[in-house]
Amino acid sequence: MVKNELLDYINGEIAKGIPLNFIKETLRKNDWSDVDIEEACEVLFPEEKPIAIDKNVNSFGMMNPYPVMPDEAKMKKRFFLWAMVALVFLLLAGGTIYGYYSGYLVSMPKVAQEALGLVAKSSSVNFDTTTTLDWSQMKEGTGYDTFSGGLASSRKLSFNIKGQYDSFHADDVKGSLELLFTLGAVTSDVEVKLAKEVLYAEVKQFPNIAFFDQFTKLQNKWVKFPVPEVQKLRTDNLLNQSTLLTFSGVDPMVVANLQAEQKSKLYEITRNASFFKITKKLPVEDINGDTSYHFIFEPDYPGIKTYLDNLKVYAGTLVNYGVPAFDSEKAYQEITTSVKSFEGNAWVSRKTGFPTKVTITLGMVNPQKIDQGELKIETTSLFNNWNIPITVTPPEESIDMNELWKSFSKM
Repeated sequence: MVKNELLDYINGEIAKGIPLNFIKETLRKNDWSDVDIEEACEVLFPEEKPIAIDKNVNSFGMMNPYPVMPDEAKMKKRFFLWAMVALVFLLLAGGTIYGYYSGYLVSMPKVAQEALGLVAKSSSVNFDTTTTLDWSQMKEGTGYDTFSGGLASSRKLSFNIKGQYDSFHADDVKGSLELLFTLGAVTSDVEVKLAKEVLYAEVKQFPNIAFFDQFTKLQNKWVKFPVPEVQKLRTDNLLNQSTLLTFSGVDPMVVANLQAEQKSKLYEITRNASFFKITKKLPVEDINGDTSYHFIFEPDYPGIKTYLDNLKVYAGTLVNYGVPAFDSEKAYQEITTSVKSFEGNAWVSRKTGFPTKVTITLGMVNPQKIDQGELKIETTSLFNNWNIPITVTPPEESIDMNELWKSFSKM
């Protein structure tokens, strides 16, 4: 039983503003026990005690099959979950970045289409192309043996063309290249320049064949050839667009004589055609310091067939302009019969979108003489410095081709 004396004392001190801790200390000094003091405080200052709830028992009084973890365990679990989420996010982000830079998440058809568009609009480039023709598996005495004329025992011809061109200025298309020709022990080296609508050629090395002995006096001398058609080629931009038209049998010089609207339609048909399709995407590679997407391509025969059919229809309306009519079905059959094997590889700069390298391995036969065997063709082209102006300096001294021809005619 709590004494009223003790209760009155504590109430009186509290009323004076004395803290409870000081009151308790004073009572202890006056021989009041801790039990009496706490009992008096409980009477004067009753507090609600928290009800002990077992979180592992549900509202029906049954044990929870999933015991509630202590707060510390919850924090550890939450941390683990957030760590897993962060890890997954980092993996996804890193995978996306890797996929982009490795090329796996990039659409190669789109890359190829954009690269072709850039090439068609380009004004300059440096190139280095090596091509090999191998007819060693063909029958003896084929047309290619006739071509070599018995001048070399080898049945393999290779040539390298290294050069550059520039069509930035409509009145000054220019370029230069060096051609190295090799057929067994027979070699030839020629350098060519195009500047100010004049073509210059210099033979650095004539083939070591008796027939060319009379020309050796021209070795290491520049010969110039006026090019009357350069202006026409430049105006129509056929330097960039005639290749595919020639593929279909249309003479670029015939196209040059067409009206602007007619040329535009022909180019449109060609540009919109599908000649190749991508069959495999490969990891990116470094081509001469330029990180490039890499893919394999092959002929798109249905696309080629559609192109030839469309060209046939439109060419039929241009007969009066010198464009010959042709049988698109026959042309298609000749293409599919001639090409026995094909594999193309292309690399496109990740930075600029321009091609950096193209390789083609091709097996062909003569459609009219299939039994002669297969001609193997391999070509590798390297490209750089797209759309960077070049300088081509004409040689200081040169011989006019017309004068040279007159001198030879007198021999």
